[in-house]
Amino acid sequence: MAHQPEEGHEWLFKVEGSHLTPSTRLLVDKMRASFEQNDKPGALQHRDWLLSIQASFPDKLEQAETLVECGLMTHRLGDLLKAIEWLKKAERCYDKNGHYQAVVRWMIGAIQWNLPEERVHAYESWSRCLRQFTWLQNCSVDRQQAQWYAERIQEIQAGLEEAISQEQGAGGPAAPAAPEPTPKVVVTGQTGSEEEAFYPLVLQLFSVVEKIPAGGFGPVGYRALSIGEVDIDRVIIQNKPYRMVNLRGSSQAISLPPSRYVVVQITGDSMNRPGKLEKEGVDIGDYVLLRIQEDADDGDIVAAEIDNEDSYATLKRFHVVQPGLKYSLEPQSTNPVHQPREFSKLNEGFHIRGVALVAFKPVNQGGGI
Repeated sequence: MAHQPEEGHEWLFKVEGSHLTPSTRLLVDKMRASFEQNDKPGALQHRDWLLSIQASFPDKLEQAETLVECGLMTHRLGDLLKAIEWLKKAERCYDKNGHYQAVVRWMIGAIQWNLPEERVHAYESWSRCLRQFTWLQNCSVDRQQAQWYAERIQEIQAGLEEAISQEQGAGGPAAPAAPEPTPKVVVTGQTGSEEEAFYPLVLQLFSVVEKIPAGGFGPVGYRALSIGEVDIDRVIIQNKPYRMVNLRGSSQAISLPPSRYVVVQITGDSMNRPGKLEKEGVDIGDYVLLRIQEDADDGDIVAAEIDNEDSYATLKRFHVVQPGLKYSLEPQSTNPVHQPREFSKLNEGFHIRGVALVAFKPVNQGGGI
């Protein structure tokens, strides 16, 4: 395994392209050009400018990518501990975006490996990256994407084995111990004897994403952009509650195979007023279960993207005004900024990305609504 973090830079954009705006990209290019021209003070100055403005970026992904660029430049300038600091901030900024976090963890491990006192932490960083890539491979809906993850997994595993061998041969610290197995839970019968030992389990039903990007999820699927999962630890069957027991005895969570369904976090108020069919509107802070599809029936609430206007899909009521001639996207909102839009052809000027099926609304801690 190569231990230079820059070699993982191209991995970062395997899911999506760069999120830097043109002005930020210009500063990054100037920073790199200064370094290549051996103008280290200039590179340092541009890096500091980027660090001073990144916190004001409205797009978290741009903020995180800027921190990555600053971390890599700091590494090239020779301040390894500071480089780790900026990359760890980038990892936190990516906030559960699994692919990005895994790649940044690999970069952090690559720098930690070059610091003898940090090598144990390098093992930990690479191991976390490996686990995340394995999960993403299993969840990928695209065969080529799954193969890419498989190749990186093999590369990281080989590198870990090589690193462990080198350390042990040089009399260095042993590799970190394997993580402790999931604790068992013991059910005690009426007699006080232990009847059964089992592993607690949550079932991960759907991935949660912050938004549906312009152009849809593309061939990589939505799980690479996941910020979490919809988990359940009990079910109701024929009006009777059942808890779940892991029969494989290894993992606290089991993910179902990728499907056509995804849960989206609601950050806008375009559908916060109830319609004729709903008792409640969809509010900021709710989550909505979408079935991923590119068409809809008249009256469906859809996640739709208006071409050349929207950077991500938003909820609207879809209406077929005149089949083949007129279609509309109508908000149901108390906010007058949201206005109906009409289109002459289906999926021309706008695109449907999914149909909303269920809204998940917060429940009070006491269990009430």
